[in-house]
Amino acid sequence: ISYSEVTLVFEALNQHQLIFEEKSFSACLILYTPAFAMLTRLIFLKVRNIEIKPELLIKWYKVCGVTLILLLISVPTYTYFIESKIKSEGYT
Repeated sequence: ISYSEVTLVFEALNQHQLIFEEKSFSACLILYTPAFAMLTRLIFLKVRNIEIKPELLIKWYKVCGVTLILLLISVPTYTYFIESKIKSEGYT
């Protein structure tokens, strides 16, 4: 859904639609997919009462850490560029 929303914004800009909606958090949801996948796996293992190895938890912490760094850099950058693109096209 987030990917389609980002592509719809770019299509709306290219087609000069009168009204469209843009949410800045769509890009962060796309970037957070690896962390969601890893968390889903951990929850699945916990529900099935399978012992979670410490190595798996360490991998999850690393994925979350890298994702958080990516989010802190990319989301403000995406927001700035997409909003300046929207304003340069004459939208408010």
